[in-house]
Amino acid sequence: MSEDKNVRYIRNSEDHKSIFFPVLLILIGLFFLLSNLNMISGDAKSLLIRFWPLLFVIGGLEDLINKKWVGAIINVGVGAILVLANMGYFPWTAWEMIWKIWPIFIIAIGLQVAFKGQNLVGSIIGVFVSVLIVTGILWVALNSSLVGKGVINKVGFDLGNVKQASIELVPAIGSLKITNGAPSTQLLSGEITLTNEEKLLEDYKTNGSIGELKLKSEGIVIFPSKTANGGFPWDVQLNDMVVLELNVIQGVGEQDLDLSGLDLTKFDIKLGVGQSIVELPEESIFNGSIDCAIGELIVYVPEGLPIKINLDTAITSTNFPDSFTRDGDWLYSPTGRGSADVRTLTLSNPIGSLVIRTK
Repeated sequence: MSEDKNVRYIRNSEDHKSIFFPVLLILIGLFFLLSNLNMISGDAKSLLIRFWPLLFVIGGLEDLINKKWVGAIINVGVGAILVLANMGYFPWTAWEMIWKIWPIFIIAIGLQVAFKGQNLVGSIIGVFVSVLIVTGILWVALNSSLVGKGVINKVGFDLGNVKQASIELVPAIGSLKITNGAPSTQLLSGEITLTNEEKLLEDYKTNGSIGELKLKSEGIVIFPSKTANGGFPWDVQLNDMVVLELNVIQGVGEQDLDLSGLDLTKFDIKLGVGQSIVELPEESIFNGSIDCAIGELIVYVPEGLPIKINLDTAITSTNFPDSFTRDGDWLYSPTGRGSADVRTLTLSNPIGSLVIRTK
């Protein structure tokens, strides 16, 4: 009899498959990788603090592999809810939620024991009860809307005697919209919506007729940002009477940049992952670059503009007007060769879709 028990014990041990530590190592490595690539904001330490509830999810996946249905549903459900809480989608943080719902874990242990080794009907009942528990937790968490409201920051910077300025915009994740139309007395105006976890850093300096402005969001923001109005937008207007240099650095999201009415001599626009739509200046002679690492890049070139474009592409679908000519990595508009006032633009899109249109 003792030998039979030993055999059953060995078989049960062999049947149990553990993926907890391998998956944990993979997720930690993924966090470090995305952080180093600036695809998610925040340092590795803060990200690990924010995403520790994924330990529940990993445990749930292990339960799923080992056919522990009750534990799988509760662990995955609770872990996902706690991650959303830490991302600011609920009124409470993960620790506040645990403080409120900790008796659930006692109930879960009881259910795990009660429905262990049950037949099909018992297993279905256990799964149904587990789903009800997770749904109940979610209902409790939804005392406010699942989507965050965001905090609107109205911005405006007096122009003074500034005739020439450099502007740097560094949104973390979300949507960025730039147009002309700032009041004549301001260099930049608009509204910037941030999550409760973010703060806006403003640095504006003037020296005679020269201005330097930097706006940067700082804090933890996780893609996809989601609010009732579709994101955490930066909607800013620039002064079209000032000679500008523009620098944009954005990790993930969308860009809608209408530069057509601005007096730009230089611009450098970077987007890690997402969609970037840029309408080029009409009158100013500029030297510019637009970099969308992964995603869709659409550039509108004013009709008749003399421009030469350097293309940096890899796994990219490229489309441009028939009137443009390509010579190696360079693309020329009909008036782009030999013109004294030719504009120079570099477009980088290693992975995705690159579209150039005239307007």
